[in-house]
Amino acid sequence: MDNSDDGWIYEGRAASRLWSKSAIGLQLSPDSILLSGSELLYCSIHRGIDRPEDDWLEKCIEKDNRFLQEFTVLEALRYPGNKIMLFETAEKMGQIKCILFDVDGVFTDGTILRDAAGVEQRRFSVIDGHGVQLLRESGLLVGIVSREASEITRARMEKLKISELHVGVRDKSLIVQEIRARHGLREGEVAFMGDDLPDLSAFSEVGLRLAPRNAQPRVRIAADWVSRSAGGSGAVREAVEVILSCRG
Repeated sequence: MDNSDDGWIYEGRAASRLWSKSAIGLQLSPDSILLSGSELLYCSIHRGIDRPEDDWLEKCIEKDNRFLQEFTVLEALRYPGNKIMLFETAEKMGQIKCILFDVDGVFTDGTILRDAAGVEQRRFSVIDGHGVQLLRESGLLVGIVSREASEITRARMEKLKISELHVGVRDKSLIVQEIRARHGLREGEVAFMGDDLPDLSAFSEVGLRLAPRNAQPRVRIAADWVSRSAGGSGAVREAVEVILSCRG
């Protein structure tokens, strides 16, 4: 099993099943997935996957004193019938007045298609669109902060009547700072949902960090809450429902 900066690469017949059936890891190819350390420990205990070396666990604990805490949370969430959210996270959700989203990998599955004429296509979920409407009807400020300068994205978000629409953004943290200043929002009143490493800069400017299940391992670890749904398949709507329920 190979080690990378973002986790451990598992290749084998079980890789596809772990990703598609158990939502474990990040799929790299049909026969390989990227596992975080806590996911690898979970799979070694419950799925019979060998650890990289005999003293691997000891080395992980020595390197990161939060390793076993992360595994404990993962184990609790994975146990059949459990649906756990830390009380601290629920409290954060109850204070939210503004929710900002990345687009690719959050509102979509991250796939960008181009036809023979070079026309770009993206697939958005109607369910997520209804979620945005619920946020607006509840009086929350909704925004998009995306690196991709896509006209399809712009048109879709304008149709959803999203007031803070920012595409082609180089530094997401600066945009989040500007939105907060313009609306007089404290850090704890803003949430951001992202899936990839550029979203970590936005995470540093908000009080609530959200990620879809398909997010990169470092983003999932940094997030306060991770959806059970993948980007483009209801992750936004799931986040909306949880936040609105916590706000009462």
